[in-house]
Amino acid sequence: MINPSTNVSECSQNALEILYLDWNILKCSIPKSLGRLTNLRRLDLSFNELKGSIPKALGKLRSLQGLYLSFNQLNSSIPESLGRLTALTQMFMGLNQLTGPIPVSLGRLTSLRVFSVSSNLLNGIIPNSVGQVTKLHLLDISENSLQGVVSEDHFANPRCLIFQLSSCKIGGGFPQWFRTQMNLEELVLSNASISGPLPRWLRLMPFIRVLDLSHNKLTGHLKNVPSVHKVRYEYGAKLLLQNNLFKGLIPRWLCTWTDLEVLDLSRNRLTGKIPKCLWNLSLDVMLLSSNRLSGVIPSSLDHNSSLRWLQLNDNNFSGELPRDFGYFINLKALDLGENSISGNIPEWIGENISLIALRLHKNNFVGKCKSKQLQILDLGHNNLTGSIPYCFGELDGMRWSLAYSFYVDLFGYGNMTQVLKGVALEYTKTLAFVLNMDLSSNKLVGEIPEALTKLDELVGFWGIVGVLLLKKRWRHKLFIFTEEAIDKIYVVVAVRVLKMRR
Repeated sequence: MINPSTNVSECSQNALEILYLDWNILKCSIPKSLGRLTNLRRLDLSFNELKGSIPKALGKLRSLQGLYLSFNQLNSSIPESLGRLTALTQMFMGLNQLTGPIPVSLGRLTSLRVFSVSSNLLNGIIPNSVGQVTKLHLLDISENSLQGVVSEDHFANPRCLIFQLSSCKIGGGFPQWFRTQMNLEELVLSNASISGPLPRWLRLMPFIRVLDLSHNKLTGHLKNVPSVHKVRYEYGAKLLLQNNLFKGLIPRWLCTWTDLEVLDLSRNRLTGKIPKCLWNLSLDVMLLSSNRLSGVIPSSLDHNSSLRWLQLNDNNFSGELPRDFGYFINLKALDLGENSISGNIPEWIGENISLIALRLHKNNFVGKCKSKQLQILDLGHNNLTGSIPYCFGELDGMRWSLAYSFYVDLFGYGNMTQVLKGVALEYTKTLAFVLNMDLSSNKLVGEIPEALTKLDELVGFWGIVGVLLLKKRWRHKLFIFTEEAIDKIYVVVAVRVLKMRR
């Protein structure tokens, strides 16, 4: 694409119908001469490093059905001329740096089924012309700076299946236009400045696979959450209500979402006990942290072997862990921190379950943990006694070569807090790369096992040392070891650099 005019002229302009240049390292601007390919039906330039503006000349491609420009560095506005592409069915422009408003001419795209411009810098109000695109099935304008009142004029199309409007400053109460969308499969309204209670009619909405109302100021009880969810989809359902102001009990009718895969009710003001029937669902992720839930964690009636991530931290749970938790054989992350749970650390941790992350911070546990796969081990602020178990030096999960399994298994599911020198740090997207051990504020005695100091096989050991929290009188020995480990790392790195230069 060094000389785009020449390149295009060498092609048969009347014959080329499909042009796929995605997943390359193109760093130029989009050439205006592409507008001469009048028979072009599909143009895919996604996953490159294209810069500059979207040429107005693309509006001449009257036969174009698919336009894919996502994952680039385009930084112009969306040209109004694209409103002339009446044959267009799919338009993907997400993850660029596009600015300005959504063009009003979008309403003329009578064949458009998919419009995705997420994660850009678009601003202004959402044009009413969006509601004129009667064949639209997916609208994704999330993660922009769009604002204004959203009304039924915007979304009068009852055929639309997926609305993704996160970070659009809609404001006010729950949008009434949602009531007419009886075919809706996915609704994302996170961080949309919505407040007030959920409307009664929401409970009767059928067939919603994904409902994301997180990071708003929604209040009241959860009694109006959709109560009946029929199995209809290849992929499981998601109910994301975290970071709101909901109160009261967790409703039992959530258990009717028989294909629910992810349930996130964290960071609300929910009280009472966990309904036993939740354990009967085929959940992959259950996040109930940072509420006011209390009582004993219930035993499971059925053994949900699909559960992989369970967070119950920062509540008021007491008693001991149910024995049948040992049947959660696929569980990878368990966070019970900041409760009043007591008893021995169950033997099934490490025997039946190969946990990668275990956080029991600020409870009343005694005993020890045997899981060798642990990448995060937080037993701080408990009642652990005796010496540090020798087996803690055999935690293979804290070796960098094996830590990638955490990234594959759990990335994107949730977050986890680690307390470092009294400061609580929340890890989200970087959690896969955290290797932590916290044994602080217990009643441990004796010396640091030599096996523990042999974790220097870990490439980033000195990053672990900062969070390997023990007792003050042990730190001198640990710091001496740290200096020796850093010297070893320096030598290894220097040798590798030398080999690369040769």
